Amino acid sequence: MKQFLFKSFSLILVIAFVSSCKTDITPPTATKGSVDATRYVAIGSSMTAGYADGALSFQTQQNSFPNLIALQLKQIGGGSFNQPLVSSSSIGVSASGGAPFKMGYATDCLGATSLSPVPVAASGDVSIFATNINSGTPFNNMGVPGVKVITMVAPGYGNQLNGAGHYNPMSFYRS
Repeated sequence: MKQFLFKSFSLILVIAFVSSCKTDITPPTATKGSVDATRYVAIGSSMTAGYADGALSFQTQQNSFPNLIALQLKQIGGGSFNQPLVSSSSIGVSASGGAPFKMGYATDCLGATSLSPVPVAASGDVSIFATNINSGTPFNNMGVPGVKVITMVAPGYGNQLNGAGHYNPMSFYRS
């Protein structure tokens, strides 16, 4: 009985000690140190552009990692971060303006059919980039969905006059 009381008292004492601890967490203040955050440029492909869920949309571009980094850099004096944004009609969304996928039946690589996300017919007008391209504002986000390393250095990549091998309708590069 004495051992039971000792264990119970010890347990109560430990619980009281742990629950009496008060955490004092103060968030660190943002300081720039020796970093010059006035200019930040992101170069990449789909993830850099904000392409997600089979679509390039205004919302996903706002949540692209370069834009999130730029928002953090603004806290230490970072400059403006301009990225070519699509309009709210977005490319890759369904004709009704909803999600790019819906639930339906799909067959997997083993031949089994089951309920799965299936793509919705995409709509959107690539010309929505024309206002961004011709704005005369330099861009900091150079993310192009579908770009490959080999095509990043191809002269005229993105210009549809150069043929199908060098044309990406999502490219903002003009030659």
